[in-house]
Amino acid sequence: YFALVINIILSILYILFHILLIFLFFFKSFPLFEHMSQSKVKFNYKGLSTAFLDNLTKSLVTKQGAQNIRDYNYSSQDLSKIVKYLQPFWNKCATFIPARASPNVVTITGYLIALFGCLCVMAYGEEYPSMFALYGVMLFLYQTFDALDGLQGKKVGMYTNATTEIFDHGFDSNVLILTTLASIPAFGILGSHLAPIFLISCLTSFYFLTWENTCTKVMFFRSGFLNPTESLVITQTFFIVTSLFPNLWSRQLPEFIPTALLPTSGFLASICRLSLVELVVYSGIFTAIQAGYYSSEEVLRFWKKKHHHPKVTPMVFRDFSKDCIGLLPIAMLVVNSVLWVVVRDSIALKNHPYLVTITISLPWLFSIMRLIIAEITDQTVDAFGITIGQVPLVLPVIASYLPFSDSLEIPAMFLSMILSFILYARTVHRSLADTCKALNMAHFWTIPPPEKKKSNSNNSLKKSGETKPSNSPKLRKSGGKE
Repeated sequence: YFALVINIILSILYILFHILLIFLFFFKSFPLFEHMSQSKVKFNYKGLSTAFLDNLTKSLVTKQGAQNIRDYNYSSQDLSKIVKYLQPFWNKCATFIPARASPNVVTITGYLIALFGCLCVMAYGEEYPSMFALYGVMLFLYQTFDALDGLQGKKVGMYTNATTEIFDHGFDSNVLILTTLASIPAFGILGSHLAPIFLISCLTSFYFLTWENTCTKVMFFRSGFLNPTESLVITQTFFIVTSLFPNLWSRQLPEFIPTALLPTSGFLASICRLSLVELVVYSGIFTAIQAGYYSSEEVLRFWKKKHHHPKVTPMVFRDFSKDCIGLLPIAMLVVNSVLWVVVRDSIALKNHPYLVTITISLPWLFSIMRLIIAEITDQTVDAFGITIGQVPLVLPVIASYLPFSDSLEIPAMFLSMILSFILYARTVHRSLADTCKALNMAHFWTIPPPEKKKSNSNNSLKKSGETKPSNSPKLRKSGGKE
């Protein structure tokens, strides 16, 4: 009964939310927030139809944004404990890359390797567990190429080139989807509600980190599981272990803990009755919450420093709250996904689990790309426009609750997937075209002519734990972008 009441409340709130969107459809201009401060996020409502068409037709880069692209500098801080052991290997591998190869080509090569491994797992993983080990190796190769693109960027003078950020972070988000697709059969949760929960937690964690980077202009790699290097190494180990012990994740904790040590009642007893895959999936929710907390704390600290005040003043809170509007797209994605395939038995999830994952992921990829463009152009984030990009996912959600949902849900899923793909592909194409034009690059795989740029001692770049000495006019980077 409790679950029924929760479902009814969520359904009512969901219907009211979309009634509000339909009501706002008839307005041409309704600014919910005015851009009154230095906040990098805005929510200017233009009307639902206008905003959706703008995502397809309007240029994402203004004249000032084009100038900001030319002045773009990649800034990061990496607290990884493993990079120092992998760095010598990466440096050795970098010597085999042709001197004039574009770092974007290196990034694409790594992505194609990961894509090949994922397709092998999706096609043969359930029948041949060795495919999981193959993907673990492919993921290691991808990680290597992901580091090599930064080293190659230093060789050809493209390390701070804005196109490398689009490719690097953009393909990182795509590989996250590939890894999730490969993890679903590895965990043995194809068609289970655990699969979308695992997917949502991964997408949410990545979105928080990208949103933080857009707001603070610094890519901060924390230590632990939220660090990309550590998480990739753990994931590679997971796939190799799964290939050796395919049924490991379906086993329960009591099989590994002596009976005398097991609790007989209470919360711990309930946890011990869970399988290993359930523990991993539910801990993923905690990781997503942790990522949200750390990112919010970092953005709040950024505004405290910006206003030169150690406490949360009204000005600090105002700018921080406006940045938080940029979290609306991921909130809408989570709500739609949960209502579609988590709180109810979805026919689409049972019959087409991979397509459900792709359908949920495409609007998310669109939002990540828009955040990347806002970062490299130093423009405000169009939170409403990005939120509108999540609307195609509404179609299968509504279809799944209609009386004839059995015959409507899957066609609605395909329609949603097509619309989201068009929106995402169009965004990627326009972003690369505008960025290459601003940098006088013929194509993304070409190397632009060297330009003399003023050294800026304030733009200290930190890479893999190293920092630029204040007395050096050159930028030091010790590894690839993660």
